[in-house]
Amino acid sequence: MEPKVETPSKGMGVVESVRAVVIFGGFIYVLTSLVRGVRRMNRGDPEAFMDKRSMDGGFFDGTPAVGPFREASVDRVMRKHARKVRKCGITKRALKQGMAVEREHRDVTRGSIEKTARIAMAHLCERPDYYERLKKVEGQR
Repeated sequence: MEPKVETPSKGMGVVESVRAVVIFGGFIYVLTSLVRGVRRMNRGDPEAFMDKRSMDGGFFDGTPAVGPFREASVDRVMRKHARKVRKCGITKRALKQGMAVEREHRDVTRGSIEKTARIAMAHLCERPDYYERLKKVEGQR
């Protein structure tokens, strides 16, 4: 009697198949996220590649924003609009305070930090103490 010689199977085993499916699924997820980001960027959304959970302006679906804006977000906006910041004399403290107040326009900004900052900068260019005055007026009511 001759010993039985096992020939290796030509297909993948179960573990290799599962691993391949997981890797392929991850690749598809990354690819679709990239395509969505590029589409949003082409529509002019400055926060196109930011994860919704990392935004301090709230989710895009209209849920309320919580907590103050992060320093990094305010710094990024000030660097991007450096010319306007210098021209109008906008301070970081005033811009951060203004962005917190202007969150009420979530229906217009859809949680975009950039759009919220633009509204705040427009008010601060009109009057550098706009939000201080607003606080006094709101406190009198």
